[in-house]
Amino acid sequence: MEFARKTGDLRSLSVTDVRVTALVYTLEKELVGTDHIRTEPTNKVLVHSLTAATISVLKNSTAVDCKLLTDIEG
Repeated sequence: MEFARKTGDLRSLSVTDVRVTALVYTLEKELVGTDHIRTEPTNKVLVHSLTAATISVLKNSTAVDCKLLTDIEG
């Protein structure tokens, strides 16, 4: 939760999202270790030169925060 809070993503995660992430982290820690997992987020880069068409395509992607795209359009 702290990592998501630092990236600004916590507000968009459901309780189920947080629980599943915690479970996956716990299993990863037990089975593989955590040396390969980032403990601090990298800086987000905001791109202001997106076209309306690109924003439309990105909004349909599950990997993009639509709130961020709405902020860019607005």
